[in-house]
Amino acid sequence: AQLDRAGFLGLLRGTQTKARALVASGVARHFQFGSTTEPEMVALRARYGFTSANQATPGSQAALAFQALKHGVAQVVTVELADGLDTHDTNWSTDHAPTQAAGWTALSQLVADLASEAHPSGGSFLEHTTVVAFSEFGRTARLNNRDGRDHSLTSACMLLGAGVPHGKVVGASSDVGMNPQKIDPTTGRVDDSGVALTPTRILASVMESAGLDTTRLRERGLGCLMA
Repeated sequence: AQLDRAGFLGLLRGTQTKARALVASGVARHFQFGSTTEPEMVALRARYGFTSANQATPGSQAALAFQALKHGVAQVVTVELADGLDTHDTNWSTDHAPTQAAGWTALSQLVADLASEAHPSGGSFLEHTTVVAFSEFGRTARLNNRDGRDHSLTSACMLLGAGVPHGKVVGASSDVGMNPQKIDPTTGRVDDSGVALTPTRILASVMESAGLDTTRLRERGLGCLMA
């Protein structure tokens, strides 16, 4: 009782109960990617282009995300579809292209599956899911003195699916210095008297569009990022 005054132990117990129920439900069968007899697994490997359950490939990560959403294992899934991009020498010109291509291909298949899979509430899963694709850091557009690219404060992300505008570019970088420019929070157009487009404001927009409280972020969503 002393330790549970703030409800912490109750939270732990509830989480433990949910975890046991999840294991007992047999949901693991939806993630046995190495199975050669289960049609669902064989089809997944073919669509996402991976061959072994032990490979942490972009395809297997995207397949994991799809299965978790499709079978109600999680409402939020985070996966890494490309890594090894933190290079600063000339090898970026040969390494980045195939690595990024594999990631974008996996994301494309995930979006295609979400769009074709019927949701229990009606429509497709993509109509009930918001996809946020981003990098942990930006890269300079200009080359450094080693013919490589460095980290940059300017970056970009892509929003897909439910609750976000489609076919719309929001914000821009400056021609000189390539710095992020402020935008009008309603239209998304460049506006020197507007606001900075930050990761927190993007997250707040996604959450607010889904009807979630953004108080803890201390930010409100931007109209230009909500449909």
